[in-house]
Amino acid sequence: MTKISFQTPLPVTAEEAFAWHMRPLAFERLTPPWEEMKVLESHGTIAAGVRTKILIELGPIVIPWSVLYSDFKEGKSFTDTMESGPFSSWKHTHSFHPAGPNSCYLADEIEYELPLGLFGRTLAKDFVKNRIARMFRYRQDVLRHDLALTNRWGNEKPLRILLSGANGMLGSALVPFLSAAGHHVTRLVRRADSGSVPTLTWQPEKGEIPTEQLEGFDVFVNLAGENIADSSWTPERKLRLRESRLRSTALLVDSIRSLKHPPQVFLNASAVGIYGSQSDLMLTEASAPGVGFLADLVKDWESVAMEAQSICRVATLRFGAILSPKGGALKKSLLPFKLGLGGTMGPGSQFIPWISIDDCLGAIYQCLNDKNITGGVNLVSPEPVTSKDFSQTLAKVLHRPSVMPVPAQVLKMAMGELADEVLLSSCRAIPEKLLANEYAFRHPHLESALRHVLGRAVNDEA
Repeated sequence: MTKISFQTPLPVTAEEAFAWHMRPLAFERLTPPWEEMKVLESHGTIAAGVRTKILIELGPIVIPWSVLYSDFKEGKSFTDTMESGPFSSWKHTHSFHPAGPNSCYLADEIEYELPLGLFGRTLAKDFVKNRIARMFRYRQDVLRHDLALTNRWGNEKPLRILLSGANGMLGSALVPFLSAAGHHVTRLVRRADSGSVPTLTWQPEKGEIPTEQLEGFDVFVNLAGENIADSSWTPERKLRLRESRLRSTALLVDSIRSLKHPPQVFLNASAVGIYGSQSDLMLTEASAPGVGFLADLVKDWESVAMEAQSICRVATLRFGAILSPKGGALKKSLLPFKLGLGGTMGPGSQFIPWISIDDCLGAIYQCLNDKNITGGVNLVSPEPVTSKDFSQTLAKVLHRPSVMPVPAQVLKMAMGELADEVLLSSCRAIPEKLLANEYAFRHPHLESALRHVLGRAVNDEA
C-alpha cells in the first residue's frame, strides 16, 4: 500500500471549503485539462452513497473508474473509495482544518495499491506517483485561486446565468467554474441532452428562441459562433462565420428587449481580431479597429451586442488565444511539438495575444461582477509574446526542440486569407481595463501558464 499526502492553504474557513466541494460540478472543475477523461455518471453534487463513474483514456487504452463517496463529517472531511478501476485499491480522504479566522488548509490523503503485485509496483510505481502529484498540484492551484476570486465578489445570493455556446472549449470549462462558485447555470443549446446541467434549446439560424423561458436570468453570456480557425475562409465559410455570430447575438439582444425582467448583465464574445495586424504597436481597448475581414466581422459583432446597453450593462469579451490542451491553437500545436517537429509560424516577429484558460474564466467572472467594466474588454495576458517566443517556450516546457519553422508562404498557400489574418497577424494587445479594475492574473507569464495547463512543473520529466 502506497500513501501520499498533499496540503494547501485556502483563503476561506474550513466550512466554506467543504461547501465548495459539495457544489455541482466541483469534481469537473478540478479535473486537469490534460487528462483524457469522460464523466459517464454524475449526480452533479456529492453525498454519502453517491457514485461518480468516469472513463480514463491512456492512448488506445480506455479504463472505467467508479468511486463511492462516504464518511461525511459536515465541514470537516469526506472520502471517496474506488469500487472498480485501474488500481487494486484506492482511498482518498479530503480533510479541512481551521488555520485562522478566515483560512484553513486542505489535506488530501491518498492510499492506493497498484495492480499486478510486485510486477505492477516495479513497472509503474514512479509513473503513477508522478501522475498523481501533477494532478494534485493542479487541483490545489485551481481551488486556491477560485476561492480567492469568488470571495472577492461575495455575491449575496446565487446568480441565474444563461450561457450559450456552452459546448465549446471555453463554455465547457465555464459551466463547472460558475457552478462550483455557487451559481445556477442554464445552457442554451441547439440540442438538449441528459446532462446534470439544465438546458433550454434554440435555433438561432431560424430565429427560434424560447423567450418566455428567459425571464428572471441575472446574466446572459453568449459564446456562440462557428470556430474561426477550423478551415480556410472560402466565401461560403466567411458568410457562415458572420451569420453564426451576428444572428445569435441579434436574437439574444431582441429577447433582452422583450423581457419584463431582463438580465442585469450581457457578456458577449468578441475577439482581439478587431485590431487587425498592427506590428508591435501596443493596443488597448481605446485603440481604433484595424482592417480586414476579421476586424470588420468583430466590429459588426460588437455593434449588434451593444444595442442592448440601454437595457443592461454590456461587455464584449475580446478573447486572445486561449491556452488549453482541450482545444484551440495549443491543442493543434501539441502533437507536432511532442514529436519534435514544432517550430515558429512565419517570421516569428508577430505578436500573439494569449491568455490561460483559468485566467480567461477569472476575467469573465470579473466582467460579470464588476459594474465598472463595459464595452470592449481585452481578455489577454499583460505579457503578449512573439510567435518565436511562444514556440521556444512551448518546446522548453515539453522538453522538445523547436527547429521546424513553417514559412509564411507555406501557410498562405495552405490557408490563404486565414493565415494572413490569424497565424501571421501581429496583435500586441494588453488588458488595460482588467488591470485598471485590479484583476489579479494567475498566470501573467507564458511559461507558468503552459506549465499549469499542461501539468509540467520545472522538474517534471518529459
